[in-house]
Amino acid sequence: MRDFLLRTKGPIRFQIAVGLVVAGLGRNEKSGCPENEVRPLAQRLPAGADKLKVKSATILVLKYSLFATIATLVNLGAQEVVVSVYQGMNSLYFSILLGTLSGLVTKYQLDKNFIFAYSTTSTAHDRRKFIQYTATGFFTTVLFWGAELFAEYLFGTKTARYTGAAIGLAIGYVVKYQLDKRYVFIQENP
Repeated sequence: MRDFLLRTKGPIRFQIAVGLVVAGLGRNEKSGCPENEVRPLAQRLPAGADKLKVKSATILVLKYSLFATIATLVNLGAQEVVVSVYQGMNSLYFSILLGTLSGLVTKYQLDKNFIFAYSTTSTAHDRRKFIQYTATGFFTTVLFWGAELFAEYLFGTKTARYTGAAIGLAIGYVVKYQLDKRYVFIQENP
């Protein structure tokens, strides 16, 4: 894991590191500081603890980080397409809106199918789940937009704006996972 993180650069490395810390993996229990690798957690487990759960949690964090990265790239890619095609009035806000919608649809499909392994029973059921998923994303979207616009305001460059967006999305996705796990992708009793 340490080698993978060292080879990974920029916002992707940040998203994986945030995911590991929030999941409680790679955390030094004495200082609370992130460790360089996940392996020591398995060594610190009490006798009889299920090491398979730690491995499963690590895989989940990596998958979620990968999908968050994919959705982030879709979001920022859509923004870049919009601002390259349209530079008129409010082009920044228009690009953020379309990027958000693109990333939202992408992330919903990835989370539903590969993180939570949730299957809907009908188109109407899928639509209800998407609405719930969108609702839990409201506050995380405000966080992401705020980080992106704040970076734009402070530095006024595309690189700063996209870096702010990536940081806002990384933090937002960590919060969103917890919300989706508790309120959206729960097994419903028939």
